[in-house]
Amino acid sequence: MGNINDLSDLINRSSGGSSGNPQTVFFHKTNRIGGGAADATIAGRAHSLWLYEGYPTSGPTPPVGSFVNTNQTTGSLFFNNPSNNNESHLIQFFTTSTFGGTLLLYDRLYVDGGLTGNSTAVQDTSGVITRNVTGIGNIAFLEINTTIGTTATTVRMVYQNESGLTRTGALVAIGGTNNRERTRAILLPTATGFNDKGIKNVLSISLTASTTTAGNMSLVLAKPIAYVAVATAGAPGGRDFVVGLPGIPKIEPSSCLSLLWFANSTSSSDYFGGYSIVEA
Repeated sequence: MGNINDLSDLINRSSGGSSGNPQTVFFHKTNRIGGGAADATIAGRAHSLWLYEGYPTSGPTPPVGSFVNTNQTTGSLFFNNPSNNNESHLIQFFTTSTFGGTLLLYDRLYVDGGLTGNSTAVQDTSGVITRNVTGIGNIAFLEINTTIGTTATTVRMVYQNESGLTRTGALVAIGGTNNRERTRAILLPTATGFNDKGIKNVLSISLTASTTTAGNMSLVLAKPIAYVAVATAGAPGGRDFVVGLPGIPKIEPSSCLSLLWFANSTSSSDYFGGYSIVEA
């Protein structure tokens, strides 16, 4: 299955007909981690909300090793798997926050924990992809769980592209003033000079020089699903995928729905939002 035939079919399924099993789920993320205030954000940079408290609860700091994340993983936004061989489709996504920015909804495919910021050795990662297995559209980022060092350096990944070819990604800044804070998400570029369409697996990461503090980092492989922009503090931001581009995104079974925040300011935010899903 998987087809929504027309608007009448969608309305029918959204009201519970034809095994549509509609879900409208709300979430709240507060800018607190472990009972204390979250670190300040940095305008224009990505921040993971994985450790943020709220509803649902915060996700755990990933331990050493590679782990597939699913909708049963603590910290995942709520999502029921489709029934009767149906497929799940995102039809609405909205949020508001105490400061402006852009919120990205993504599927947290797998995580490799226990990476360090003070070693120049190759740090192997060994995740095995189980969703969006083509790799097309997948991205990778380093999630900083405990602040790393003040020495600015660079990092890159070795990965397999959508064809299974091994590539060495471009260098990107890490450490220093604006790339070391807890919750920062360091987006890892793919290889220069190739037209790779996504990432199947990340094989390793390596730093050019030590940031001088180990901290704690995780490698996350993710599939972006949808974004919503909040223009200013308290403003509503929403997407209606029934009437707007890019169409109705599919959500794979067992998806670990999670959030990245691209801040407009240096103040960490509270977030309230929701999303609607229907099956076909």
